[in-house]
Amino acid sequence: MAFIDWENSFSVGIKKVDDQHKQLVAHLNNLYEAMQAGKGKKALDAVMKGLVQYTKEHLATEESLMKLYDFPGYEEHKQKHEK
Repeated sequence: MAFIDWENSFSVGIKKVDDQHKQLVAHLNNLYEAMQAGKGKKALDAVMKGLVQYTKEHLATEESLMKLYDFPGYEEHKQKHEK
């Protein structure tokens, strides 16, 4: 059983971004499954490293697309990423 099931309501309508969001959900679900199997501590380091690296890549993609298409809320959204 997944911790988070992807729902169409999560979609932003941009395939590349939606695919990356799905991958982030998969990372969280992998950690949850390891925890459910009693292997959370063993899996935590690898899962967190993967999650942090993938999140950095994803945020860079989002910011690049927002700049490319002159997204009006770019600065505010970028500040959220930085937090």
